[in-house]
Amino acid sequence: MRDMVMQNRNKQLTVVNGRLAHVIQMEGNTVFLKLAIENIVQMYPVSFPTDDGTIKTAIPLMPAYALTIPKAQANSCKSFSIDADESAVICKVADQTPGGSNGGSSVSTVL
Repeated sequence: MRDMVMQNRNKQLTVVNGRLAHVIQMEGNTVFLKLAIENIVQMYPVSFPTDDGTIKTAIPLMPAYALTIPKAQANSCKSFSIDADESAVICKVADQTPGGSNGGSSVSTVL
């Protein structure tokens, strides 16, 4: 499953906010990510305060089924279509992961 990094974690390794990756392994509190056409990197949990004052710990990833316009701006689209009646943009993005299970492409919907 494709996931999106939600925080800048390591700029040198390009593990940054909005980066798409695949989780390939989990060991304890560590997640191993496969970045498109790059090496496997480790991501660790981070702690952050919530609105009610409690501290939560999580790995800053989320499923990347859909992208908002700001997150999609850096993506290269092979093709896209706009349905003005539904106020949606559909963008077919090439999957750069070698041997990807989706046949080399995935569809992202921007609402």
